[in-house]
Amino acid sequence: MQYPGADDPFLVTSPQSPVPGHLSLIKGASTVTPIQFYAVFIPTVVLFALLIWFVGTRLYEKVPQRTFMAGVLLLIGGIIAGVVMMFQPFFLEGFKIGFWFVFVSLIGFMVWSHVQPRTRRVTPATTAAQTPPALGAGGESAPEG
Repeated sequence: MQYPGADDPFLVTSPQSPVPGHLSLIKGASTVTPIQFYAVFIPTVVLFALLIWFVGTRLYEKVPQRTFMAGVLLLIGGIIAGVVMMFQPFFLEGFKIGFWFVFVSLIGFMVWSHVQPRTRRVTPATTAAQTPPALGAGGESAPEG
């Protein structure tokens, strides 16, 4: 029995595989077992979650709102620029650079979006100073009391 793509020179059967006819995508590439995959994948996810937690707690309400928004816009701009570079048909190097732009910008956005920017503290004194007087029916200020 012949499997699909048997005549493709880049697809070869893996002699180490316990499954007959197992395909390796690249000639000479080794296969990765599920245990090897999870042994790398799970610690990577845990370390990334710890990085997000560390940055989020260290910068909690320490970054001004304006700086936070500038970071968000910069990262979104990096994602858009990377996608444009990946879709342009003129030079192959743009695809490689665009991929890294998207990758780094997405990782940065995931971390940065967990930062809580500094908010303006609302106290009774600042609220009273910023609240305009109530207007009566004729446009004049309402009487106090």
